[in-house]
Amino acid sequence: MGDAITVFGKTTSMTVGQLGLYGVLAAGAAMLGTAVYKDLHKTSITGAIENYNTALATSTQLASDAKSAYENLVTNATGHNNLLTNLSNLRQGTEEFTLALLQANDAATSIIENHDLIYGRDYTYNE
Repeated sequence: MGDAITVFGKTTSMTVGQLGLYGVLAAGAAMLGTAVYKDLHKTSITGAIENYNTALATSTQLASDAKSAYENLVTNATGHNNLLTNLSNLRQGTEEFTLALLQANDAATSIIENHDLIYGRDYTYNE
């Protein structure tokens, strides 16, 4: 039979072959554990990078959308201001004044509807 060995106060008898087999199994388990740990660590870093890239792409798109919406609002507000300037240069009561007033009102309504503004609120725009 094999030699007796004592581990943690317990004595058992093993052959050299058994001891070698258990040693190989222990080494294999350690290697597998290390590989799993490295894979999980790699996956968590990869996942974090993917999440970061997704968040970056989303925020970049949102910033671009916000910039476009702002530029559109400024363009529309500038156009409305130009209509008001034109209106102030016309004589009230004329057909030309009435048409310009209707254009200015249509432009204001369009801005309010297209930009989710609230009727009656003061949205003064200064260039």
